[in-house]
Parts: sequence; C-alpha cells; structure tokens
Amino acid sequence: MGTVTAKQLKNRTGDVLRRVRSGEVVTVTVRGTSVAQFVPLSRKARVQRMRDTRASMRATVRSIAGRYRGLGTVQEFLAEKAREITQER
Repeated sequence: MGTVTAKQLKNRTGDVLRRVRSGEVVTVTVRGTSVAQFVPLSRKARVQRMRDTRASMRATVRSIAGRYRGLGTVQEFLAEKAREITQER
C-alpha cells in the first residue's frame, strides 16, 4: 500500500494511476491526514463497465438513427438538410 500527498497526486497523476492499475492501493494525504484511497477495480467490474458503456452508446446511436429512418441514402439525407438550411435563410 502506497501513500502520496495531494501535491504529489496533482503533479504525478499518471504515475499514481499506473500504480493503482497494477494492483496497488494508494492513499492520498493532506497535511499528514489520510483523505482518500485509490483502489483498483476488479477485472469483472472493469469488463461490466465497458459493456454498460457500449450498450449506452448503441442505444444513443439507435435513438438518433431512428429519427432519420425513411430518408434513404446519406446523399439524400444531406441534400434534404441543405434544402432546409437554404429555406431558413
């Protein structure tokens, strides 16, 4: 278990995160008092978080894509958007 000061954390965040990623628990201190602890996530938690993120991104893409269904090809879509912009001017 390692200890770093808040100033060291500020100046060397990347190094501290590499230590945590390798499995070390790092405690952050402010004026000698422990205030926080960085604990590595388990592999299972990291994998689940990645799955949740991908699922969220897919849902977002589907919701956006659903708005434009029926417009045909990308070129047709862009042409329609260009017409809308021209009409607004």
